[in-house]
Amino acid sequence: SNGRVVAIPEAGRTVTVLQGLAGPHTIEFRGTDLWVAVNDGVVRFGNAITEDLVIRSSAERIVTLPAGGQHSTRTLLFDNEGRFYVSLG
Repeated sequence: SNGRVVAIPEAGRTVTVLQGLAGPHTIEFRGTDLWVAVNDGVVRFGNAITEDLVIRSSAERIVTLPAGGQHSTRTLLFDNEGRFYVSLG
C-alpha cells in the first residue's frame, strides 16, 4: 500500500529500490530491465540493475489496464518466448 519495492541483499537489511508506484505487485527481471505490474498497468525500468540496488531510470509505461476495484493487484509473468501476461481480477 505504500508503493515501494524493496531488495533484501542480506538478512536484516532492506534497500528501497523504487517508491511512489501505484500498488506494485509483481516484479520480473528481463535482461537488465525491471518490469513491475502496478494497479493500472505494467511499467519497465531500463538498465535497472545497479551496484547499490537503487533504480534511477524513469518508468516506461508498457501497457495501461483498468484500475483496481476490489481486485487491484496485477500479476505479471513472462513465457519462454518473451511474451508477457497480466492477470486482472
